[in-house]
Amino acid sequence: MKKFVLITFLGALIVGCDSDELDFDNVKVQPITGDYGFPLGEVTYTMRELIDQQQDGELSLQEDSSTSLLFLLYQESFDYDVQNDFVDVGDINNSRPVNLASNATPAPPITTPGTITIATPFTNLTYEPQGGEEIDSLFHSGGEINVTVRGDLQGDLSYTLTFNNTVDIDTESPLVIVGQYSNPRLDTEPPVTVSADATPALLDGNKTILPDVQNEFSIDLSASLTLGAGQTFAGTETLEFDITYANQTFSLIYGKFGRDTVQVGNQTLDIDFFEDSGNGIFFGNPTITFNINNSFGIPIGMDFSTMFSDNGAGSAQTFLSGDITDDLPDINPGTVATFPPTVTINQTNTITEINSGNSNIVDLFSTSPTRFGFDVTAISNPTELNVSNFVAPGSSELDATIDVLIPMEIRLEDFEQTGSLSLGTGLDVTSVDSAFIRVVTVNELPFSGVLALEIQDADSNTLHTVTDNLVLNAPFINIDGFVTDPNGISADVPLNATGIDALSKGSHILLTLTLNTPSSLNSRDIFVKVLADYRLQIKIGIGGTLKIDL
Repeated sequence: MKKFVLITFLGALIVGCDSDELDFDNVKVQPITGDYGFPLGEVTYTMRELIDQQQDGELSLQEDSSTSLLFLLYQESFDYDVQNDFVDVGDINNSRPVNLASNATPAPPITTPGTITIATPFTNLTYEPQGGEEIDSLFHSGGEINVTVRGDLQGDLSYTLTFNNTVDIDTESPLVIVGQYSNPRLDTEPPVTVSADATPALLDGNKTILPDVQNEFSIDLSASLTLGAGQTFAGTETLEFDITYANQTFSLIYGKFGRDTVQVGNQTLDIDFFEDSGNGIFFGNPTITFNINNSFGIPIGMDFSTMFSDNGAGSAQTFLSGDITDDLPDINPGTVATFPPTVTINQTNTITEINSGNSNIVDLFSTSPTRFGFDVTAISNPTELNVSNFVAPGSSELDATIDVLIPMEIRLEDFEQTGSLSLGTGLDVTSVDSAFIRVVTVNELPFSGVLALEIQDADSNTLHTVTDNLVLNAPFINIDGFVTDPNGISADVPLNATGIDALSKGSHILLTLTLNTPSSLNSRDIFVKVLADYRLQIKIGIGGTLKIDL
């Protein structure tokens, strides 16, 4: 588990390691004024030294090349290509009976062998998608048209169906289906219904155009009925055609698809940094940038109102709000570069930034969240319904990269971290008159703080608490939030007899540092900047009139 404690971030980096983490290659022995002195350790870290240590999954800790300001960067992405959410075309079924009395030549009744012609248009046939969208045209890449004829006519029927609205992409010639029907019964026999299937017509290479009336198409029927000896035609018989556009696939669909709300991104991003950094840290200028490519021919409004931050378990949940959720940002539609049979789509790119000026994003980070939810929805045709849209199945998609950028412009409110320095198995202090703990710090971090010390045993039981907490003064910070002059302290904290005895029994000194933005900068709108070369140095030793046998 990564340790984002003071030793590794925010300059809280002095004390944020325990005894087995302290890098003693970086410890320098310094004499302490007094009869005797024992240096426990000196550690100096800069933020730049820690850059290579802060890799955490999608996290990248980066440095601005001109100012040395540090940035946290998390990245996520999503892809969405479900065109059926906008328009879904399934099987198209139509059945049409034929009025034989009014569409046969010669007119019935006919009682002698011969041939009768039957001709009629089938109009107002419906080509209706699942959601009732208005279709202008479809370019077929697969599927077939199935035709079944049934009736109780006597004789042999040959027919031709001409599909006026489904034509060859290249030649514009209508698709034609030819079929037969045969019923050998004689006039003296009771009626019986016979059905027959035509050979399916393949749709690949054709397009269906519905330009005149919404989602309606027409077919022309031309048929001839041949009667044999003993067969008659009264005109009251039944004849019906079942017509199905089945198993369709498309390379391109045009129409007016209306308004739909679909979920396009449902990712969560774990922010491990906050898991270990504690509460009380506020960021002044975080941003979330969506770089979105759209190859749907549909204007999109992106709804970010369901984006949230929480503690990873659904608690402390904060949702995004503000202008960015009240006025949906627009994602422009893609365009068609080349048409079927080879379809090429030009995608459009739209960059949308969520920042403190258009949202409450600062609030999303102020709870020290460990998870972000990118539950993003898209609203098609958000401002105008009566516009032409297209989808190119297999080509149309929305894809986005998401950059969560957190500049280290921060405010601290009682930000607390702990660390420890080892005492080994305890110090031999059998000959002691007096003792003190000396703490020397050099602080370039733009925070003030209070350092508390406790001597603890190996089980973290407190043997002695140093009653005088040490105050770390903030360095001078200019109006832009940058440190110009470091600050420091050199303080001796006396140990009483209990404290001296604790040194002999203790295994480590626990250091607790509480940091705050300086009181002169306590406005909630003021944030200080943390640069890569800021350093915090701490030296801790024991001195006084004593004898130490190691």
